[in-house]
Amino acid sequence: MPEQSKSGASTAVSARASDAWITALSNLVAVRSPLSGPLAERLAGRAELTKTQRVRLERLRPWAGRITNPPPARDVPPGEISFGVLGYRAADYVAASRNIGDWVQTLAMMSHLVRRPDVRLTGQADLAKLFTGLQSSVPDDRRIDGPSSTVHLVEFNRDASSYDSLPSDTWAFVFGWYFKLPFGRHPEFPLNPRIIPIFLSFHVSRGDQLSDLAFDYLRAHAPIGCRDWFTVRLLRSRGIPAYFSGCVTTTVGSLFPPVAPDPSKPVAYVDVAAPADDDQTGDAVEVTNLINGLRDKPLAGSLTDAITRLNSYRNDYSRIVTSRLHTLLPSLACGLTVDWQPKDPDDRRFEGLAGPTAEPLGDMAARVSRIAKVALDAILAGKSKSDVYAVYRDEVAADLDATDKHLAADKKVAVSAAAGK
Repeated sequence: MPEQSKSGASTAVSARASDAWITALSNLVAVRSPLSGPLAERLAGRAELTKTQRVRLERLRPWAGRITNPPPARDVPPGEISFGVLGYRAADYVAASRNIGDWVQTLAMMSHLVRRPDVRLTGQADLAKLFTGLQSSVPDDRRIDGPSSTVHLVEFNRDASSYDSLPSDTWAFVFGWYFKLPFGRHPEFPLNPRIIPIFLSFHVSRGDQLSDLAFDYLRAHAPIGCRDWFTVRLLRSRGIPAYFSGCVTTTVGSLFPPVAPDPSKPVAYVDVAAPADDDQTGDAVEVTNLINGLRDKPLAGSLTDAITRLNSYRNDYSRIVTSRLHTLLPSLACGLTVDWQPKDPDDRRFEGLAGPTAEPLGDMAARVSRIAKVALDAILAGKSKSDVYAVYRDEVAADLDATDKHLAADKKVAVSAAAGK
C-alpha cells in the first residue's frame, strides 16, 4: 500500500476509534458511571480528535465531572430562603431544550416572585442580577404585597436536576412539560431530593413514561396543578389528587406595561409560513421558537433572550400568527392580537388551553396567580414544609372540587353521545 494511502487509512481508523470512545463516554454518562470522569479527562488529552469530536467531548465532559466528583451542596446564609429557578440543561445535548417557550414559562412563574417589592433576591449572581433588574421595572399596579424576606436563587434543571448542586430544602414551583428522555433511556424524574416541589401548571405527555416511583413521588406531593385536562385525567387514573390549573404563561403579561399594537407594523409568523400570495403580509416576518444556541447558554442569558422575544412581540409587530402554545398564551397575556394556527388542532396538550375547549385566559391567569400567591406567602413567611403544604392544600380544595364537576360533566356528555342522545 502506498505511504499516502496508509496514512489515510490510519487516520480513518483513528477517527472511528475516537468516535467509539466518545460514544462509550456518552453511555457511561447516561448510566451515571463513576468511570465517566476519568475517561473524559483521558479523551481530552488526545490530540487526534477532530473538531466535531472535540465539541461532543466538551459537551459531555462537565457532566462526567459532576458524576465522578459531585459538587458539594451549596450553603444558604442564615435567614435566606433557597428557591429554585427552572432551567433546561441536560447531559444529553440533543435532549436539552432549544424552545424559547420553555424559558418564557420560567419567566412567567418567576414573575410571581419578582413582582414582590419587599423580597430581596440573592444567590446565584447572574440570576439575582437579572431578576432584581426586572423587579425594579415592574409596573406599580402589578406589584404584590406580602412578607418581607430574602430569597436565595439557585438553578435547577428539568432534565438534569440530579446533577445540580442545590442547598437542602430548596423550594420550587414545578411546571411545564415532562418527560424528555435523555440518551433515549429514562426521564429525569423524580427530581433532586433537595427540592421541595409545588406542582402548578404541570404537563405529562405520555403516561407510559412514568414509573411507579414517579407516580408515588407525585402522589406524595399532591395535589398536582395540571396545565391541561389530559394530565388531570392521567394522574386521576392513578389515584393522584389533581386539578386543572391552566398554563403559567397566562400570567407573564403582569411583568410589563400594557401596549397598543400598531397596525402599520409587520405581522410575525412564529413557526408558521407566511402566505406568499397575501398582499397584507408584504412586510411579514417569519420567526422560530427553536434556537440551537439556547442549549449552550447560561440560564440567565436564555431568560434574557425570552424577555427580548416578548418585548419584540409587544413592540415590533401588529399581530402574531403562530402554531406554538407558548407564543399564543404569553402573547395574549401581553394584550396582543394572535391568530392561532396549530399543526394539530386536536393535540391533547391543548385541551382547556386553546381552541374550542379553551378556558378564558383571564380565569387561568387568576387561578395560577391566586395559588402562587398563597404558596409564596407561606414560604416567604418562613413556614415549615408541612405548614406550607397544608396552606396550599386548603387553597386548592375548591379547585379540586371544580375539577371533579368538570370531569363528571364530561363523562355524562360522553355517555349521552354513546347512547345517541
